[in-house]
Amino acid sequence: MHGLRSALLPLLVCAGLFATSASGDTLYAVFGNSFGTLDPTTGNFTTLGASPNVIGMGFAPNGTMYATEFGPGVDQVDPSSGNLTPLFSTLYSAGGSTVGSDGLIYAFNQDFSNVNFYSINPVSQAVILISSGLGFASDGLAVFANGLFYTDARNNITGVDTLESVNPVTGATTQIGTGFGLNSGAPIQIFAGANINGTIYAGGPVSDGNLYTINLTGPLAGRATLDVATNGGDDLFALASVPEPSTATLAGAGIALIGLVVTVRRRRPKSSSSLS
Repeated sequence: MHGLRSALLPLLVCAGLFATSASGDTLYAVFGNSFGTLDPTTGNFTTLGASPNVIGMGFAPNGTMYATEFGPGVDQVDPSSGNLTPLFSTLYSAGGSTVGSDGLIYAFNQDFSNVNFYSINPVSQAVILISSGLGFASDGLAVFANGLFYTDARNNITGVDTLESVNPVTGATTQIGTGFGLNSGAPIQIFAGANINGTIYAGGPVSDGNLYTINLTGPLAGRATLDVATNGGDDLFALASVPEPSTATLAGAGIALIGLVVTVRRRRPKSSSSLS
């Protein structure tokens, strides 16, 4: 029995890690140059280290964390400390970015007169222009939900902000609701966002100091609802959430666990009483 427990321990620990990741109750955040974790329930920010110049970040499905800088730099991030490992530079300077479920970084550039939407492969370093001349600027929101990329769009002519969904394959944009801002209609700047189990959390400048949820459907579609005040003490430039393990990963872990139990049970020696 001791052997069975010893053999099962690593897989039980893995199962526990999967459960922790799937709970999705913690955000990673960059306030100013400070990197740490942010509790979306209490608004408490815990500093882990420094990540200067980060304008967007996210986790790939394999758990690797990537970030883009104010300039054209692409980095790998150590989630335990915020330390940045420079990878390479791109043609564009990201105005906001996140990582999709395919492991690619999706971003838009900072050229307000001709915004481009593009993907970055952090492994091959390939940069693909998906669409150009989107016709709007953005304060920085970059987040995925339901397979679509979302950003806040500011019309340079009218000055009106809207929430836009962007098709990550074609680059086609669709306006969500009638305008972007608070539920009251008051304008708001959103610099960063992250998706936890279908809920989009977002935040922005220190003058506000709050964390919001973004409504994608219903009568308040395209509006921001106050979630909680934070103690970040600076502009919230980037948010990221740990991706949930895929169904296939969890199923594989379960099959491996069952297989190990069966193997150990079959190999267990007979008791001395059965040999008499």
